Amino acid sequence: MVQVTIGYEEFDSIKKHEKELEKRVEELETENKELKNGRKIIIRKRIPKMDENGIIPIINREYYNKDTYVNFDDIRENIEETLRKEVEEEINKEREFYNKSAADYREKEKSLRSELEKEMQGKVAIADAKAKEAEDKYLRLRNYLHPVIHRLLSVNSELEGKFFPPYKEIGALGNIIEDVKSVLKKEEVN
Repeated sequence: MVQVTIGYEEFDSIKKHEKELEKRVEELETENKELKNGRKIIIRKRIPKMDENGIIPIINREYYNKDTYVNFDDIRENIEETLRKEVEEEINKEREFYNKSAADYREKEKSLRSELEKEMQGKVAIADAKAKEAEDKYLRLRNYLHPVIHRLLSVNSELEGKFFPPYKEIGALGNIIEDVKSVLKKEEVN
């Protein structure tokens, strides 16, 4: 057995160093446990493919991999959050596009309605002008033909009042009067 003599200060520093090392060992053990719990493992199984009858062929056997992921929850949550944000952004873009398209459509509809109203007002004004023109033409014709009809009626009544009335001329005058009246009716309708 060997006997070593050391001073109290040296002994105290060795004790301190031993406690620091023990504390460091505990920290490393804790860190090791955390790493073991936090490790990410992919378990890959090679599974032979079956043919259409459900039998695994002996020759020309093909395999596929079935992967199992252990402790990837944090990555999965991160990916889900990222995908959720991407989907929300895409939805917001689509919503903005829809709202812009709807606003453009409403604006186009408004402009087309105003153009249509202007066009219709123009056509109504033209139709009113033509109607006024036709009415003026009818009134001029009626004012022109009305005295003619009265004169023809008076001539007709004078001829009928004669002792030997000329029936041929009376019939011709009646036809002329009817023709003038029908022209007036036609103009009144138009």
